[in-house]
Amino acid sequence: MRPQFQSAGGALLDPDPHDLVAYHLLLRSRPDDAIIACARVAPLEALPDSRVRAWDPALAAGLLVAHGCDERDVLEPARLVVAPRWRATGRLGLILVLTIASLGRALGRRMLWFTPGTRQNQHRIMLLVGWRICEEFGRQDAPAIADTLCVMVGGPYTTSVSFEPAVAGLTEVVDSMLRSGDEPGERRAT
Repeated sequence: MRPQFQSAGGALLDPDPHDLVAYHLLLRSRPDDAIIACARVAPLEALPDSRVRAWDPALAAGLLVAHGCDERDVLEPARLVVAPRWRATGRLGLILVLTIASLGRALGRRMLWFTPGTRQNQHRIMLLVGWRICEEFGRQDAPAIADTLCVMVGGPYTTSVSFEPAVAGLTEVVDSMLRSGDEPGERRAT
């Protein structure tokens, strides 16, 4: 992943309170079981501080009103990361984004808002899926992660028609895992 997030001994250097309240999506390689891609998806009402709300509280409140949502309708994905050697096709990022939409459906959420990076075109995956940049927020430099961020919004049901079969199938898997009460690492989708 991003090497600045790990010490030489492998310890994580960036503990974040959002991790404690979030769902964590992990993609692992075979046969070594190494994490090759991940994302964190937090219910807005559980966040100690939302990245989108911190960016501009008034604009964030306006997005909720414009979409007819309150915080219990919103998920805030973050930290979508794909290991460098797995980035060439863009497929893993797309799989994560479609799984985020599926998680939103399984949880009965209506809106996703997030702050993806733009320097390595992470935001383009969300555009491909059918979500939009909220230009009114502008851009923010994020030197700690060597990126420039934008605010985007989408919904579990606003993915492009071409991705609907994949999202529907992933939703069945995610919903089954949520209903079974599996803890992380206990069961893996295949």
